[in-house]
Amino acid sequence: MHARLAILAFLSGIASLLMQLSLSRIIFFYVANSEHNTALVIAAHLLGFLFGALLKYRWLKRMTIIHALLIILLLNLAVIVFGFITPVTLLSPTNSIIILTVTLLLIAIMFGLIIATLLLESNSSHNATNIVIWDALGSAFGALLVGFILLPVLGIHTSLWIGIAIIVAMMLLNQLARISASRMVIASILVILLAVLSYGLLYQSSDLLRVAGLPMPFKTKNSQVIAEKRTPFGELSIIANIDPRTGAGPQNLMIGNRPLCTMGTKREKQTFGSEWYLAEKTIPMIGQYNLPSRVAVIGLGCGITLSGVLEDAHPVTTVDVIEINPGMPDMTRHFNAWNGDILSDPRVKLNIEDGFTFFMDRESEPDYGVVLIDLAWMQNHNASHLFSQEFYQSVKKSMAPNGIIAVWTEEHTPTQTLAVMYKTLKSVFRDVVVNGDRGYFILFATDNPMMLHDHHFAGQKNETYWTQLAAQGVKINRLDNLVLNRTKFTLFGTRDFSESNGPDIYERALPAENP
Repeated sequence: MHARLAILAFLSGIASLLMQLSLSRIIFFYVANSEHNTALVIAAHLLGFLFGALLKYRWLKRMTIIHALLIILLLNLAVIVFGFITPVTLLSPTNSIIILTVTLLLIAIMFGLIIATLLLESNSSHNATNIVIWDALGSAFGALLVGFILLPVLGIHTSLWIGIAIIVAMMLLNQLARISASRMVIASILVILLAVLSYGLLYQSSDLLRVAGLPMPFKTKNSQVIAEKRTPFGELSIIANIDPRTGAGPQNLMIGNRPLCTMGTKREKQTFGSEWYLAEKTIPMIGQYNLPSRVAVIGLGCGITLSGVLEDAHPVTTVDVIEINPGMPDMTRHFNAWNGDILSDPRVKLNIEDGFTFFMDRESEPDYGVVLIDLAWMQNHNASHLFSQEFYQSVKKSMAPNGIIAVWTEEHTPTQTLAVMYKTLKSVFRDVVVNGDRGYFILFATDNPMMLHDHHFAGQKNETYWTQLAAQGVKINRLDNLVLNRTKFTLFGTRDFSESNGPDIYERALPAENP
């Protein structure tokens, strides 16, 4: 087999996987990660490959590899222009995912056409087999290269430009012995001009903040990116909205272009909101109910929940902080003025580990009196298992018999996500109460029949009842289904029970549901 065909097949495999994974990251940057979105990306890639081969064999027999590569190049440049210029706030999640998925489909069609063309040029079954082998090797190499080096180290922006460089190399290799030197020079100049034009367009709008080259949902001229960090679990960044009169302003910790937490200009604990409320409601129970003084906090973020745990008035001796993202502690330290430099407290033991693994590995360790789960974007694949029945069961084994667990949610209305979370906790713990005093709902669960019904949770009976109502007809979030992945930010939107069932939901009551 001619070496040119083998190299083209190998490069085609690399480039196709590079495009697929880079586009996947952009899609997940605009809309949350879920099985729906993952399935769309994979299906678009495979169907496009199939359609490309069919087009070559049936209708586009005269279309050459150079034509396909030119189309891929233009599509890739279009993705860069779309991904790096279009403000997130101007596109709905549905429109974003449709546009990017269709683009991925067209790119995959062209790669399918390229492989079909190479197979037709091979002239023998043996050579055809070698082309398939080289393409598969390139795909495997490309997946590892993109997943372990390009995206986590260089980012989406650079990865896409490397993809363009590979495509140009394929064009030159394919045409090297077929066209004159003058035409090759003209073609190269055209490609360079297109690349320069696209790169220039990236920065034509200077008032857009960017992390990893992608626009952030802040449009004010006084917003600044004061820190950013690439991690295996997404792009971390801190955005400050500076008031020119005072030189200060609120700071937002972002992960994957989505707000993880926001700190205002005031630094009193009364302004910290629902994350502080996790500790404010539960930690005093250590002394009141003679619980172990060891606490677990899952999720670090801005450090406000941990700051509430470590208040001087609280009888806490040890706090195990479990955070999967190795880049998060550096981001947390940017909020030391708000959280009191909590990571320097000797009572804090920081564990960079997945929460599920952490609790599964605990056997004869001391029990926890309180466990606080402060995680955002629970529909993300990195976190949805931490809201599963199996995880709650594992945590319960590490808790004191009368210990309490509190779970912060992103929900401020009675959504399907909240219903799933309630029903899942209720399948593990005897009593579950929902509290929405601070804007976002928090779920508290324990096996102590009195703990959630004393003065700490007075007036929450109606919230418990409507959550039980919302839980009817929804599934428990288990590892084998992870239904939370399909309750938020899918193509079909989020179900809001307050809208679907009417305003009288707060007044309805049902008997308590047994686990």
